[in-house]
Amino acid sequence: MTMHRMALTASVILMLSGCGSWASYTPETSGTAPTAVLLEPNDFMKGFEALKVGDYATADLLIARHLQEYPTDPYALLAMGTVMENAGRNVDAMTYYRSAAKYGTVSPIGETLAVEDTSNGVARTVGDLALRNIGRLRMLQG
Repeated sequence: MTMHRMALTASVILMLSGCGSWASYTPETSGTAPTAVLLEPNDFMKGFEALKVGDYATADLLIARHLQEYPTDPYALLAMGTVMENAGRNVDAMTYYRSAAKYGTVSPIGETLAVEDTSNGVARTVGDLALRNIGRLRMLQG
């Protein structure tokens, strides 16, 4: 994995660093923050694990399947943006990041949230992180 790709996945991996002990992640449809419960791993968590190890094809399949059921899940939208970006599909990544920014008013799950540009502080919500990813992609396309 190149340094650039490691940095791309870092924001999502660190965002959900607390998920390693979770067996299931369930977004709420009522607008509240997603929750985690100890159940069988679902498509999002399996996809997230695939993303962490750089298996983008598997992550794409599993997270896409999760998004069919939960199309406004900001965490899954952000993760899918990261998958697309790592696959070199920056236009698709921007689409997912825009959706994550739209629905991402929830605080990040996990103990740590990191972005490439730490000089401006840490993003407060999933939407903040998605907007930073969009800004970084625009600079790269510059």
